[in-house]
Amino acid sequence: MRSARTPPALAALAAASVAGRSLLGRTPGARVLRLGVDPDAPGPAKDAPWHARDAGFDLHAGRIVRADDRAGLERLCHYLLRPPLAQERLELFPDGRVGLTLAHPWADGTRALVFDPVEFLEKLAVLIPKPRINLVVYHGLC
Repeated sequence: MRSARTPPALAALAAASVAGRSLLGRTPGARVLRLGVDPDAPGPAKDAPWHARDAGFDLHAGRIVRADDRAGLERLCHYLLRPPLAQERLELFPDGRVGLTLAHPWADGTRALVFDPVEFLEKLAVLIPKPRINLVVYHGLC
């Protein structure tokens, strides 16, 4: 996770974010509060075609855009270049906590996340791109 250019604090924030835990705030090390969790929900399909999961990473390789499909390429670019959070899905609660409604429920039934203000800021800090680093890498045949 940590490279020579990644400051230790940012590497720790990224590790906590990937693990779904809080590094700072009122309860360091605690899991982020999830709303709508169903402990009996089935996990994601292990044998989905063109989809691989390993070591916490997902690879979705089922999207194909032909070279002459300009409309399809534009839709894919709009999807890839969208902002990380939609403001319509953020909510500030009276007690100061921040709620984020998910666009689609997760496999375990989670439909929203609730953060303390410091937890929310630590999750946002991880999303800030480092200078001169490509965030999107394209691979393909053609």
